[in-house]
Amino acid sequence: MKGSSSKEKFIIWHPEVHKIYGETLYFFLLNFEPGIFGNDEYMEKIKNALELCEIKGYSIYFVFGHYDCLLRVWLKPGKETIFKRKIADTNLPIKVIDTFICEPENLSHYFWRGEKINPKEIDEKIEKYKSEDLNNLQENLDEELCKELEKQRLAFIKERGEGKIKFYIILNPPFTEHSQEDIKEGIEDVLNTKESITKAENISLYSGKGFGRFLVKGEVEKDEFYAIFHLVKNLNESKPVKMDSETLIIAKVTENEWDNVDFTKPVEKYNELIKFLEIKENEFNKLSEDTKITLLNLFFAIKEPDNVLKRIFKGVIDRDGDSIRKEMVLFFDIEDSLSKLFWVSMEKIYGPGWQIAKGGEFAEAIGKENLRDMSIYDYICLLGYMEDKGLLKYNDYPIELPKDWQVTLRKMWDWRNNLAHGRIKGDELLKAWKRVVELFIEIIPIHKALNEVIENLERRAKNE
Repeated sequence: MKGSSSKEKFIIWHPEVHKIYGETLYFFLLNFEPGIFGNDEYMEKIKNALELCEIKGYSIYFVFGHYDCLLRVWLKPGKETIFKRKIADTNLPIKVIDTFICEPENLSHYFWRGEKINPKEIDEKIEKYKSEDLNNLQENLDEELCKELEKQRLAFIKERGEGKIKFYIILNPPFTEHSQEDIKEGIEDVLNTKESITKAENISLYSGKGFGRFLVKGEVEKDEFYAIFHLVKNLNESKPVKMDSETLIIAKVTENEWDNVDFTKPVEKYNELIKFLEIKENEFNKLSEDTKITLLNLFFAIKEPDNVLKRIFKGVIDRDGDSIRKEMVLFFDIEDSLSKLFWVSMEKIYGPGWQIAKGGEFAEAIGKENLRDMSIYDYICLLGYMEDKGLLKYNDYPIELPKDWQVTLRKMWDWRNNLAHGRIKGDELLKAWKRVVELFIEIIPIHKALNEVIENLERRAKNE
């Protein structure tokens, strides 16, 4: 295999190897201008943007349907913004429509499906190899080293799927009381049933956030195309909830398909995180490599540094779950903001006597007899109803709520209820600390934006 054409075969690494080197998996949906689907110039411009960002692991797929292109990209912390900027700099009408983010631990790759992951063991195995040798391997496949890595379950060699049809299925379950893990188990049950997958093969499952909550990837032979629809049908009807789906059929498998790793650890980026946390370097270095990389990825997801986030990060580092729980008082502040936004908006839009004229309509919209004793969930539903109906306007002035506010605040609802009823303990928060930090990173900008909407609305009314 040494010196073999890299166009025919490429190496796929265990997702945990990507994580060790600080990489997170992103999917980007792109649209071009009409009439240039599959244009080689666009392919080269996208590839050039990736290479300018020094991104090594990427796959570029032209797809049939509403979107023109799907990118599968492994990114170091902070690279998402840089990459989007480079795409804009191409001066071509390429739009990044949407994004899906999957942390490596949430990737169930077909080659390793069902295997128990031991991050420490994988870290110890990969540390035995020089970064230079691993980087060279990705350029020129060495048969002996490849066999060794495959035997240790660190990587495997894949031939490009010529003659096969590759597809991705986007799954969006409805908002219910079921957790992401419960729904994932239901999907796994479908994927583990031969009657469900029929002729579909090489099936991987991605759990994350963005344009879907799950992605299923697979391949079929050309004359087994029907197997895709059979699988979609079974996934749509999986338990515990039925799901909406969208299928992306890969129109063209190109040589631009790589799962390469950037074998340099993000040590230089740690300094920015340490500065943000205002802690000593030796204190930070006591953390496990896995924790440091996860914290770094979360840090670069912050849109605007915030003291609440700083205290939560320190709570994680100090293993102080009670200090994290104290910061959850923010959930009640957000509830107050939603309540105020609803009542202020209604009075400005419909006038002081609005409850007599409109109260029944809005109560019915959320399945209540009246608008008394409303919960945070009721306010989310009511404001969502008004937004969907185009009712959030004051004297033709649109009351614009922040993007994805409904999705984000629905995630918070469960946590808020458990907190109010004393069901959240500090040690439980430490077990789920990554999920907790992610939630705060998402809700803090939403909270600030909601308060700005209220202030602008009140200021506008005052000036009229």
